[in-house]
Amino acid sequence: MAYEDSKHNPYTAQSNVSIPVKQEARVDSGDAEITPENVEVGQSVNVMFPVYNKGKTILYNVQVEFVSESFTGGSTFLGKLDPGATGNVDAMLDAVAATEDEGIVKAVISYEDEAGNVTEVEKELNIFVSESYGDDMYDMPEIDEDGDGIMDGMDYDGDGIIDEYYGPQKKSFSIPWWVWLIVGFFGVAVIVVVIVIVVVAKKKKLAAELAKIDDEE
Repeated sequence: MAYEDSKHNPYTAQSNVSIPVKQEARVDSGDAEITPENVEVGQSVNVMFPVYNKGKTILYNVQVEFVSESFTGGSTFLGKLDPGATGNVDAMLDAVAATEDEGIVKAVISYEDEAGNVTEVEKELNIFVSESYGDDMYDMPEIDEDGDGIMDGMDYDGDGIIDEYYGPQKKSFSIPWWVWLIVGFFGVAVIVVVIVIVVVAKKKKLAAELAKIDDEE
């Protein structure tokens, strides 16, 4: 910069001016690995996916929240992500209600820039939740519909099976092992007696034939 004083003496001065350049934060995420993709109420599902810092600024307080009427839990805090760094989400979600829509679960990724400004990025996941039937068949009301004096839905014959649904179980008749042992013993004895009789008969026949030969001589 050039200027003159009151006596027209020329002067030259230089000054430096800095202009701050704000870098835009860029966040992206990879494919999610969901195990399993279909669950029942009361079960849990594991969700894993990476979060990338693709910008040239540091991201602070990076965290992930899951928004769904069918799931609870899963909040994950990743903390600070340097430029080019990757944070890995590994969350467990608990199924609390059956899916009534398209099974969309939103993963909300939030972070702060150097000025403390908060930004949110949403990621959609598909996870379906079905009702858990479990042992409902054993919880049926006890009603005597056929009027036989026995409450339907009860295990009235003590076999561990609800007779309302399977019908009274017939008891199969089985012969005790010791009966088979006795039968086997007598069977062997009969065979031995038969063999002895046959042998004795053959000996008598042979003796008679020998005696007849001696008489003829």
